[in-house]
Parts: sequence; C-alpha cells; structure tokens
Amino acid sequence: MTRCTRTLELTNQLSEIGRLTDLLEQLAEAWGLSEDVLFKANLALDEIVSNIIRHGYPDSEDHRITVRLGLEKGHLLMEIEDNAPEFNPLDAPEPDTSAPLEGRAIGGLGIFLTRKLMDHMAYRRSGGKNILSLSKKL
Repeated sequence: MTRCTRTLELTNQLSEIGRLTDLLEQLAEAWGLSEDVLFKANLALDEIVSNIIRHGYPDSEDHRITVRLGLEKGHLLMEIEDNAPEFNPLDAPEPDTSAPLEGRAIGGLGIFLTRKLMDHMAYRRSGGKNILSLSKKL
C-alpha cells in the first residue's frame, strides 16, 4: 500500500462494522474523498466484511479480519485479509438480475454489487489467508 495507509483490526462480529464505517468517514474527511467515493467504498467494505463474518468461518471462535486503507496515484485502495477457508469472490457466478425476484437464489448480490462499485478487484491466497484488494478511482 502507501504511506497514507491506515489499518483496522476487526473481530468476526457484525457489531464491528460500525468501527469500520467510522474509520472510513474519518479518512474521507482527512483525505478529501468525495461523498460518492465514500458511499461506494463504505458499501463495498460493508458487503465484503459482512460476508466474511456471516459465511466465512465454520466455527464460533473469535477470528481477526484486517482492513487496510490507503491512497495511491488518485485511487482509494482497500485490502481485506481474513483467515477463513479459501474463498475467491471473483470466482462467484454473477446472479441473474433479469430473472423475476421469486425465481432468484437468495444471496450473491453483495459480491455483484461490489464488482459494480469498484474499479478494480483482485484476490490472492497467501499464508493461509484470503486477501481481497479493491480500488476506487478518486
């Protein structure tokens, strides 16, 4: 990431999402991010971290989720790291948004929405951890 990087350590509790939202709002003000970038970044991070918390862990133990935020060359960079079993959200199939609501499978829209909101997404597995990188042009 960059010299402007901020890191937040979360636990796998949905109540932690508020801490992430607060940090992102503070950084948006400090870094001069537009309301549009803030909204899209907040929604994407909420969707990804919520999915990790709800679906990532097969046990009820405490787990760490690390979120790194930074600025580089006109982009907001966001990286989410977790130790859940391997899951590449980029491999998730796109939902059929043209199907009638009653015919659609439940779920899957968070990843779809994140793909639409972000300019770039990349996934890697390293050291037993999922690492998802997101980028939004400022």
